[in-house]
This record gives sequence, C-alpha cells and structure tokens, in this order.
Amino acid sequence: MPFQYSRAPTAVTSPVSRQIGLLILRITVGGSLLYWQLARELPAAWSNIWQKTGWELPGQLAALGFPLPFPLAVSLVLLVLLSALAIAIGLLTRFSAVLMGSICVITALLYRHHPQVVQSALLLAGACAAICFCGAGHLAADRLLRAATRRT
Repeated sequence: MPFQYSRAPTAVTSPVSRQIGLLILRITVGGSLLYWQLARELPAAWSNIWQKTGWELPGQLAALGFPLPFPLAVSLVLLVLLSALAIAIGLLTRFSAVLMGSICVITALLYRHHPQVVQSALLLAGACAAICFCGAGHLAADRLLRAATRRT
C-alpha cells in the first residue's frame, strides 16, 4: 500500500538512549560536583581539621550570619561529597538529587550578588531536578540493589 511506511524509533523514544542519557546526566552532575566543588574544599577541610591551617568556607558562612560555621562547613562538605557520589553511581538517587538540588538553590539565594555562582548553582539544581523526576535509570546501583533484594 502506498501509505504504509516503517517508523524507526527516534532517539527520544528509544529506551536505550534514555538510559544512556540518564547515566551521562548522573555522571556529569556527580562528577562536576566532585571535581569543581570538592577538589578545593575537601583538602582545605582535611588540612584545617588535622593540621590547623586556614579554611575559607567557615569564614564565609560566619559572614553570612550562620551560627556554628565550622561544624556547618564540615557538614556541608560531607553532604556534598556523599550526595555527589550517590548521584554518580545511582545509589539513593532521588533522595540525593533532592538534597543536592536544595543545597544548590540555597547557595543561589545566598550568593545572589555573584552571577557566576548563581548561574552554576541553578544549572546544577535544574539537573538535580531532572534526575529526581526521571530517576536513576536502569544503569544504576539502585536497580542492582532492588534486583538483589527481590531474589532473597
């Protein structure tokens, strides 16, 4: 018949491309948080705790009016580290994305007079929202854990 044609699946509807896209998004968000944020803060926190060197983050938090800036700074670094790792490997992904997205939105609000900080924080918050709504996908540790618990 002249009106029959075969429709090949497009990249948008292909389940494989969706899973690969979610994997790339998770690795990009987790990796960028680990590299750009924690590459500077984690060594500074470590040397401040063990060698009593200077660390800028508690001073910035104190200038913003937060009480107990040092414990808050250590907590923030640990939360970002654990959330970024969890998002990258796909473990507790939605919870980690909500947590990380919330931290990014609060950062954007606190540093609203610094456009580059606001831009990067809101981009990460949007990516975390996409991860939260779409889930981790099939190529994630969550799926492996779910499959392992179903077998037992």
